[in-house]
Amino acid sequence: MNRALHMHTNHFSIAKNSALREPFRKFLNVEMDLYDKYMEYGKQKGYLHEEPTFRP
Repeated sequence: MNRALHMHTNHFSIAKNSALREPFRKFLNVEMDLYDKYMEYGKQKGYLHEEPTFRP
């Protein structure tokens, strides 16, 4: 999933034609929503390693 986000971001920045950029923009919006849901699910299930908080 991270790879797809990276790939679509690169292709979006490379595309010169707005007709080509539009599908990549739509892909990015959908994938970012899915990635957000994926991360929230991982937090709820305890699958993600949470970094310790810094307390001076």
